[in-house]
Amino acid sequence: MSLPTFTKVGRLSRDIELAYTPSGMAIAKTSIVFSEKYKEKESTCFIDLVAFGKTAETLNQYMQKGHRIEGVFKLGQETWTAQDGTNRSKHALTLERISEFIESKNQTQMDYQGQQQQDHTPPNQYNPPQDQKIPEINIDEDEIPF
Repeated sequence: MSLPTFTKVGRLSRDIELAYTPSGMAIAKTSIVFSEKYKEKESTCFIDLVAFGKTAETLNQYMQKGHRIEGVFKLGQETWTAQDGTNRSKHALTLERISEFIESKNQTQMDYQGQQQQDHTPPNQYNPPQDQKIPEINIDEDEIPF
């Protein structure tokens, strides 16, 4: 059975915690919020997010709490035994691939006179500085520790 995979835009709702396994693989943990609005009603969903390998390192390097991101996510379920002996579970997402970085609304840039101005980049487009390359992101299934 294949787990559900989807592409969606969300906003990081926590700072990223980056750690490395003993073998050197990066693991980034955070949470993401998805929201949608229909007429006057808005719905939101907060869910834990994890990324592995180069995707985790790229996420940590370019993103922080409050930034919007479009990605390919895989839905999964984590299970564990609590201290009281009860079985627990929760849904979580794995970030399979970053489709697009989306700049935050409050991001500004300096104009040619050194004065701060609002960024007029379209909200669905990330334009890194010309001298900065964003690495290709590819997760090898063998790198995932579970």
